[in-house]
Amino acid sequence: MRMRTNLIAVLAFTAAASFFAKSAIAQTNPSTIGTGENIPDAINRAFFSDSGDIYRNANARRQVQFLLGIGSPARNAFPENEIRRDAERIEGLYRDLLEQQVSSDPLIRTPDLTNPFNTSLRTLGTNQRVFGGNQILEAPLQP
Repeated sequence: MRMRTNLIAVLAFTAAASFFAKSAIAQTNPSTIGTGENIPDAINRAFFSDSGDIYRNANARRQVQFLLGIGSPARNAFPENEIRRDAERIEGLYRDLLEQQVSSDPLIRTPDLTNPFNTSLRTLGTNQRVFGGNQILEAPLQP
């Protein structure tokens, strides 16, 4: 009986997981950036442009380039510098995406809401009861 209960629980969990996995797809058509390339592809291209992926880096020629830094005169192939160039490229793309996001809509300005915390108990004055509390501020006695 216990084995059957566990099997039913596993089947129910699998069915629920497959239902939620299908409904968790956020976008079927990702938005594009100015070049017509969608955003995830642009991020991946920028991330792997200099340093490459595991498939490109697994051959013997690439390992020698990593160790000796053999590359073009202006761009050596040391891994640290390749990663730095990729990071600079991703930062530029990120800033461009943020700029596009901000500049695509008109600027909306709204007034600030009234704030009940603009004052303190000390600035309320003397002999005033603070409503909603049990503190009464009184002036000190004068001798």
